[in-house]
Amino acid sequence: MPSNSVESVQAHGVLDHGAASAVDYTLPIDDEATLSQANGTEAVAQTPLLASSPAMALIAQRPVTASPEIQTPRLEARAVHIVENRTPTESHATPASATLQTTTRAMEVSALTVQRIGRYIIEKELAQGTTGKIYKTWDPKLDRVVVLKTVQYGISTSAAEIAALKDRIYREARAIAKLSHPNIVIVYDVDDQPDFSYLVMEYLEGHDLKQVLEREYHLDCGRALEIVAQVCSAMEYAHRAGVFHRDVKPSNIMLLEQDEVKVMDFGIAKISNYLSLTQTGRVLGTPSYMAPEQIEGQATDGRADLFSLGIVLYELLVGRRPFIADSLAALAYKIVHKAHMPPSLENVELPLELDEVLNRALAKRPDERYQNATELREAVLAVRAKLG
Repeated sequence: MPSNSVESVQAHGVLDHGAASAVDYTLPIDDEATLSQANGTEAVAQTPLLASSPAMALIAQRPVTASPEIQTPRLEARAVHIVENRTPTESHATPASATLQTTTRAMEVSALTVQRIGRYIIEKELAQGTTGKIYKTWDPKLDRVVVLKTVQYGISTSAAEIAALKDRIYREARAIAKLSHPNIVIVYDVDDQPDFSYLVMEYLEGHDLKQVLEREYHLDCGRALEIVAQVCSAMEYAHRAGVFHRDVKPSNIMLLEQDEVKVMDFGIAKISNYLSLTQTGRVLGTPSYMAPEQIEGQATDGRADLFSLGIVLYELLVGRRPFIADSLAALAYKIVHKAHMPPSLENVELPLELDEVLNRALAKRPDERYQNATELREAVLAVRAKLG
């Protein structure tokens, strides 16, 4: 997803005023997600409620985006809520400044998409991938902005298959929603519509590591190690709870202020993979970051996540992934059979101890890797401590 095409969003949060460029919010089975804007416009029906608000005349003149697969009742109350529920500071402003603030906010509100999925009011479509769409939405019950991610059923999926898919999606979502850790994005809700299920997630502001790498090429060694140590903490917690990520990659690792880490999409790759029961061509994970056992279709556990995290660490330190090829077949062969170049040969400023750390993290056989995230975190922090 082109970084200049979407607002910066977590799970991702949105920066509404251009404070940061876009975050790549890819669906878990894609190397890249593609953006889509729905076509069509509708006039907003005027009501006494609209007429009673000082800013609604602006909204009534603006078109709204229509999307055929989503319920589209009129939800002008969302706009009224935003415009009229001003902060105490705004309420004590001078008449002229208050009018300006109200008019400015009304212009922002007028651009919102007045649609909903379930109770969630859609403000913007953020991305589209092979399994569904991602939206910035507002939860009117709890009065907060959230991110909603759909998992679309196949056109040819039978009613029995849909029922089985829903059951699996709900079970996985419940496991993810139980995770409560400062380095893991929160899942708030799961529900379904006739053609898709959806998950509702925490809204955050920041940048993902893919975006950071595109801007900075590679990171300072100490900073990279501190970021990966936080990811390890998230993995420790989730793995102990029996939840594996299966799609660790830079675009699923978000940086907030002061490099606080939030890992996104725990278990989402598995949810998407349920569609492979009725659809062909699905891949569990992102090929460039897969462990050998994932590529070979073998049983996986938390050690596959650690291999993927090893690839991320290598990329943060060197500026490129350890395994690169011109085709998926060649890439798969390299990951399964070929050794990586030691990072100290790619970046001479790196300490030799990192060669040993990454040799173990990227071992082809799971029993030769770090056996849990705690071991990898301790190894990373030991190197960090020597840097001073």
